[in-house]
Formats: sequence, C-alpha cells, structure tokens
Amino acid sequence: MWVNPDDVTNRREFIGQYQDSANWWRWGNDDLDQWEIDVQDAGSRTVQVNPSWDVVNGSWQQIFLSRRSDHKWNFYLNGTLDGSSDDTSGVPDLSAALYIGNSTGENFDGKIANVHIYDRHLESDEVLQNYNALKHRFI
Repeated sequence: MWVNPDDVTNRREFIGQYQDSANWWRWGNDDLDQWEIDVQDAGSRTVQVNPSWDVVNGSWQQIFLSRRSDHKWNFYLNGTLDGSSDDTSGVPDLSAALYIGNSTGENFDGKIANVHIYDRHLESDEVLQNYNALKHRFI
C-alpha cells in the first residue's frame, strides 16, 4: 500500500476491521507520528507494535505488513524490512468487513493508493520487487 499523509499529529488509520469494541484490528499511525498495528481480540489488546520509523507528512511511502505462519509480523518501508514482532493470537474474524481509511473512528487524512491484500505471506524479495515495480509512479 502506498500512503501520503496530510496529517500525522493525531492517530490515523490506513486499513483495518471493526467487528465490535472487543474485536478489531487497525494499522495506521499513532499520535506520536509512528506507524502502529493494534489487534484487540476478545477484549484484550494482543498486539501493539511500533516499528522504528516515523510517518512522513506530505510524502509518498510504500508500507507493507505481513504475518508469517509462525506468528511474526513483518513491517516494510519502501521495500525494506524495518521491524518485526511476535504474536500468537488470532486476528479477529477475517470475514468481517475491511475498511480503508477508517475502521475504528480515526479517519485517515491524505492519499492511499495501490492497496494489495494477499492470501499468503510475501518474502522480502517479493516485497522489494513490488516496491521497485511501482515506485516510479510515486517518487
């Protein structure tokens, strides 16, 4: 997914699912201008991960999130692995509606392009290949 945020001073959501107040997941930026993934499963927050990079206001960035079968979340920025975290919980109801730009009430302010959802984990070389294939459109 490519994002170009106009406002990074508040919590914003790129993509996520909202089933109810106890079951949801969201990926966006937190109120400290950093990327964030949150998973709430049966009322307990099971994942809250902040990769080491900041969200850049007014600039296109390719971001990619993948979860491997061993429950490791991998975060990529512009085709490069930049963070990972382990979590053994399930993602709440994958059949629930998917929202782009807002899932739990934190509207994204900016542009989102080229959202791709895969039914398998992508390896690092595949993420980089996707970045290189599309970067001429955004950078």
